[in-house]
Amino acid sequence: MLRWRSRVFRYHLDADACFNFFVTAEHMADWLLPGEQNKAQRRTLKNDPVLKICSQVANGAKHFQTEDKRHSSISGVAYSVMIGEPSRRDGYEFVIHVNPPDAEALGCPSLTVRELVKRVLDFWEPRVKHLPMFGE
Repeated sequence: MLRWRSRVFRYHLDADACFNFFVTAEHMADWLLPGEQNKAQRRTLKNDPVLKICSQVANGAKHFQTEDKRHSSISGVAYSVMIGEPSRRDGYEFVIHVNPPDAEALGCPSLTVRELVKRVLDFWEPRVKHLPMFGE
């Protein structure tokens, strides 16, 4: 996931980088808490609004749409021109519009891809920093 972070921050409209980041992030709970004995812990983690949005992005990209009823965090997506940057490709942002109550829990009605990436990393960092593979 960390490998894809810098690529997404730099090339936030790169579908491959975004897909790889969000699919990896979607499966972190499965990798860190494997097995039936950890099912309740995984479910609790995946119920966080940030991970619910991440899951919908990952599964929507994989299937080109999310038909599963559990994916209801995102109300829509759009490209938005950043003020002062309309002539540059990187002057655009991919914006994810969030449904209530997830928007209320996040404190915002929409997020850019880069904002969501930061929130995903902020979610996972305290949970994995003690693991040898993530240590310094």
